[in-house]
Amino acid sequence: MYFIHSILLVLLKMRYNKNKNIKIFDIDNTLADTYPAIGTNGEILFSKLSVFPKVLEMVKRDCADTNTVVLFFTVRPLQYWPVTYIWLNRQSLNSILFHLFICQYPMQKVDLIQRLRKKFSKITLIDDMSYNHEKGEVKFYSNVIEAVKKTKINYIGYSELRELQ
Repeated sequence: MYFIHSILLVLLKMRYNKNKNIKIFDIDNTLADTYPAIGTNGEILFSKLSVFPKVLEMVKRDCADTNTVVLFFTVRPLQYWPVTYIWLNRQSLNSILFHLFICQYPMQKVDLIQRLRKKFSKITLIDDMSYNHEKGEVKFYSNVIEAVKKTKINYIGYSELRELQ
């Protein structure tokens, strides 16, 4: 996975100048209403996810801004990369292939952000950093949230997103 991310980051750094705004959107429970799509066996039906309309509007607005590069960081098994990419395109996002990053665990997003910070200074992460919705008690990746805050990027989290969802 590290090798794949390295290639994607090199492509980003080659294609875009350092003055671009980088907006990183999480997908599950941020852009997509994921937990209702969890099956009885715990498997998520990624192709069936509904979208939060106001968050989708934000993504589309950022995609239309020529000074902004929109990336998607999501934690899910790599085998779901194709269905995730197709889902993004079904939302009329027309995502560029190397703008979708599949992470193995939440802290990997922080590693990617730190690597992006080596070239880009204007980075915003939009990510609820939550889980366990389907069990009625929302929990947070507190250690990841703290690590994100230490990167000194702009961070839009759960509370701000709830107002849009």
